[in-house]
Amino acid sequence: MACQDDFDCPGTLLCYEEVKWTEDEFFCSCNHYYGWVGENCTELGGHSIFAVSVFGIETLVALAFILLAVSDTHRAVRSGMKIKLTTTVIAWLYSTTALILMVVWNFI
Repeated sequence: MACQDDFDCPGTLLCYEEVKWTEDEFFCSCNHYYGWVGENCTELGGHSIFAVSVFGIETLVALAFILLAVSDTHRAVRSGMKIKLTTTVIAWLYSTTALILMVVWNFI
């Protein structure tokens, strides 16, 4: 299908211009960056499957670390232990916040 820009292509197709793998000058094709393949660009390619697998593993590991961080905090507060704001504790707080935000980002 001939096109001039991305808006000329239906659905998730992109307009490609003068690429080396074909002799067509302007044509619509799947968005290969996100791993879409197939005739209608509705199937997941190798890149997509790899990304989904890695994000799933990352999320599980992050959830395990978040659970450990929350349980340690709960135990420290429950025992009446005072938490001093040392560089280690501040780094731990930043890391826990980053893990929570990463899990949220993966689910968006």
